[in-house]
Amino acid sequence: MMVVVRITVLSLVFFWGLVSSAWAQPLSGEEVLAHLRDTLGNLQDASFTLTGRINDDPSEYEVEFQAMLDRKLVRATFLNPLSVADNIFILDDQDVYNYYFLTDQVTIFKFGDPKAFGHLLVADLDYDQVNPRLDPKSISISYDISELLIGWSIEVIGYGNNPAGSVYQLELQNPASGPNDFIGQIRAEVVEGSWYPTQIEVFLKNDTDVFKILVQDFVTDQGLDPNELRSLPIDAEVIDGR
Repeated sequence: MMVVVRITVLSLVFFWGLVSSAWAQPLSGEEVLAHLRDTLGNLQDASFTLTGRINDDPSEYEVEFQAMLDRKLVRATFLNPLSVADNIFILDDQDVYNYYFLTDQVTIFKFGDPKAFGHLLVADLDYDQVNPRLDPKSISISYDISELLIGWSIEVIGYGNNPAGSVYQLELQNPASGPNDFIGQIRAEVVEGSWYPTQIEVFLKNDTDVFKILVQDFVTDQGLDPNELRSLPIDAEVIDGR
């Protein structure tokens, strides 16, 4: 009798699980984005590794990131390919610091300056081809995902699994056509439950594929030191272009 009762209870639990799953309603794109916004907004700090390709560069990039979004501070250390290995990129509010290992130089520019990224991100990006009306000097960065995506349409285009868990597959479209609206589409996978992106692909308005990256080793709230994130070799030559 005890065995029968236990089997019956387990069967009911299993059946309830199936029914609950069937009744569960998938989230909308806006709801997934709200979870993502809350996750990022509540972070004290985060570290993660990005791997993937940039623009039409065939090289595979690997970059370690450390971020303190409440301080508007992000540090990236390049590991691969060898051509940029040991380079360091620091975004401190609206200032961009690039450390070039081979020349032992640090350049400093405002975020909207085309020279700010050197050849570290979108290599040889021609702003005129992206949008002839674009004013690079007027571009600034926001750390608020809601502000970044004002006016964008957000759609869940799939639901699947990857090594991080169950993921929502999103497609975001930017209908705006202003002089500084040069990003046209973003595709992303967001982990259900922990609500952080594990894959991001970005396209310009002219359908140029800017980059496709994977997010790995995502760790949060570990007590990062902002001084360490800002640190650069003390003997490097500094070129301040602000």
